[in-house]
Amino acid sequence: MVANGKAPARRRKRVPDGPAAAPGSVVDFVLRRQLELSGSILLSILVANALVDRGLHLSTDLTPHPSFHFKSIPARFLFLSFRQPGTGLYYKGRDDAFLIAWWVIAFCFLREATMRWVFRPLARWSGIRSSRAVVRFAEQGWSLVYYTLSWSIGLYINQTSPYRSLNTYHFWKGYPHIALPALTKWY
Repeated sequence: MVANGKAPARRRKRVPDGPAAAPGSVVDFVLRRQLELSGSILLSILVANALVDRGLHLSTDLTPHPSFHFKSIPARFLFLSFRQPGTGLYYKGRDDAFLIAWWVIAFCFLREATMRWVFRPLARWSGIRSSRAVVRFAEQGWSLVYYTLSWSIGLYINQTSPYRSLNTYHFWKGYPHIALPALTKWY
């Protein structure tokens, strides 16, 4: 309380819009340029893959049985490795980290592009004016798209597999499941 008997008015802290990182930091730089950085990385991998021979060869170095590997590093980012000859099955292996890295970067790009070019304009068009509300709407929209696609692919894999009716016998039939169908391995 002050001398006149009234409590001083509280000031609200202004929360800055945009990325929550110290201005000028590396994190701030990356957060503000997600679309450009991830897009340029993806594009450079695609160009490198177009210019370099993929070099598919049969080997037993990294898997328990013979499988096809890529000699080319850019191809490892774009295609499933360790295909079992004569089948559509794939082994798990260390080159899978390249494909995982590709999809992490691709999802960063897709998230930012979808939020920036689809959901932010949709939020403004639907009458949302607050910048925080627009960002929240865009993030929730991306979540809806991501989870819907992810759930749909998972449901498709489940419905086309022998254990679709939760018949647990098929979980253990042929165990250990070293080789996986292409879509299951990708998922």
